[in-house]
Amino acid sequence: MEYKFNFSKKDCWFNKVCDRYDTPQCSEKCARYCNLHFLAEHSLLSKKQQHPISLKVPLLDQASVNKLVDIRTDIVNFVKQGNNLLIQSPYTGNGKSTWSYKLIMQYLSNFGYSEKPKALFINVPKFIIMKKDMMAGYTH
Repeated sequence: MEYKFNFSKKDCWFNKVCDRYDTPQCSEKCARYCNLHFLAEHSLLSKKQQHPISLKVPLLDQASVNKLVDIRTDIVNFVKQGNNLLIQSPYTGNGKSTWSYKLIMQYLSNFGYSEKPKALFINVPKFIIMKKDMMAGYTH
């Protein structure tokens, strides 16, 4: 996978929390931006998936969302402890994938420039179809 760095101030993940945002120090030399850009590009998340997405939470799902917020708040320790997470629902469009993106990006944003954690987003239905096709000898 070829990596290409593209700095975009308007697309900065940290624009709401960085005291250097939109100042002369806000540039392509920002180590925090460069590092997260590299990690996000290698996570297989699309550009859209790499940025914050707001969700409207129905009251019915509030308890589950509260658990996810708690996990996201301390995601590094959650991963270090070897925990796994399965987000499932019989319904479509209620934020399962979006929460996966949010958790991956929060995890990656917690590391310094010299650290290279790994995170990979795999679309399970696409993965299963690809495996099935490989076993049958088909290619797309």
